[in-house]
Amino acid sequence: MYMVTGKRKMKEVDSGPVDEEGTPDVYTAFMEKLYRVGKLQEELEQPKSMDWRVERMVIAQMIDKTLKQPSYQPRVGELVLWYRDLDGELSFDLQTQELKVWNDERKQYTGFPPWLCGVVTQVPDEEVDLDDLVVEKTKQTAANISGFRVECIPDPNERDKGLSKHYSYVPLCHIRPLTFWAEILRGMPQDDWHPTINNGLSLQANMNVVKPTHFTGTWPSCNLSCKGLFLGAELFWVGDTVRLMPENLYVKVTDVLLIKKIFVKWANLQANPDGTVSDDSAAYNSVHVVGVGYTLDKNRSYKSMLLALDEDTGRYPLGMEGYGPWYLLQRPGVLLDVSYDRVLGRCYDGDAMKLWSASDEPDLNMGLAGVRAGRKYSAETDQRLVLSKKKCFWGDNRAEALDLETFNGIDVGVYDRDRDPRAWREFLSVIDGESSKSEAQPEESVSAKAEQSKSSFTAINSQSSLVASALQQTDDSDASGDVQMADAMTSD
Repeated sequence: MYMVTGKRKMKEVDSGPVDEEGTPDVYTAFMEKLYRVGKLQEELEQPKSMDWRVERMVIAQMIDKTLKQPSYQPRVGELVLWYRDLDGELSFDLQTQELKVWNDERKQYTGFPPWLCGVVTQVPDEEVDLDDLVVEKTKQTAANISGFRVECIPDPNERDKGLSKHYSYVPLCHIRPLTFWAEILRGMPQDDWHPTINNGLSLQANMNVVKPTHFTGTWPSCNLSCKGLFLGAELFWVGDTVRLMPENLYVKVTDVLLIKKIFVKWANLQANPDGTVSDDSAAYNSVHVVGVGYTLDKNRSYKSMLLALDEDTGRYPLGMEGYGPWYLLQRPGVLLDVSYDRVLGRCYDGDAMKLWSASDEPDLNMGLAGVRAGRKYSAETDQRLVLSKKKCFWGDNRAEALDLETFNGIDVGVYDRDRDPRAWREFLSVIDGESSKSEAQPEESVSAKAEQSKSSFTAINSQSSLVASALQQTDDSDASGDVQMADAMTSD
């Protein structure tokens, strides 16, 4: 399984390796060049990949906008628990520690919310705040503008992906991070779960990197730096703060990491006698997250050194507000390097955590048991992992990782019958002045998708026929798994 986003290409477009769609393969080309020269550093450029050319138009603005939003706001491509409507109010039963539906007329709890699991495909233009987490506020625009579009997640093991066609626009208060499924579904009989919940949990052991930017390497090892990472249910960018899993199974979460780098690492690559190199020849490959570590545990800190508030904002970094004093994990200037499987999830603002848990104090430990159980369940149920005997499915993109057929109602990935990379490459040659227009005529492919939204493509990194719109613009399971899931819902 490749762990990089996008189809692969190389700079020498007239020779060298190509991917399965015939697009020059930059990843393999870099490794082969690294083998020849020994040490290398190069920016990632894919001028013959329409996917890459469309993505780079808007992804920088998307990252900048996302990092200015509150950490608790769901992001496009993330998996969430959600519901459409309730016959009552969502309320936390303090006696049973369960999230239920409260009927005010009858003055009693009447059951559990009709939770679904889905993928966020649109986010609102209007800003959201903490009040939106718990109440539906009046908005200036209609629900399809002010709400989150969430589509039901289909079963990765089934060919029928019709569930994706079931969607709704819902307010933020109807949504919870799937990371917290064990706490949210506590007490709800599994027989009452909507099928999409098991589908979503089957996808917890998958990942793909987003926006690869450059390579560095000294033979026989190399790194590919990236701007983002989809891991299980969530999306992280460089600049986000994430919670770290404790290395000891019985220790609570106390540490976070402010992300400075995300990179794919290949170690001990092997070259063939003819000088060709394949990324799957590496003795080790994984995704690493690097950043500044902080902790709430003074005993784990570096010389009890406190994290100072930002001089301009008077606040802690994104997601770290509301937990109390933070301490440096390591001496200043030293970065912490962790494997992707140490990442628990995004660090959400303390006030948001308190609202979600109906608690007086935020708990960094929230979601820990559920994520552990979810990744185990996924490895035992997602047939892509069962057959490959891998612990994590590394997709080329989010659409492949979630095995989606449609996203925002548009065909994506291998399910996109109108995808025509050959025609796109020919057309790119025209606009780059490398050939005449008579030699490249993808107009039929272009016109078929000319009205489709480019933003959906870039948000999910789907490699779909949404590329055509950019062309137009340019021209003009076993029992143990069930036990783990039950344990997660009942753990503190």
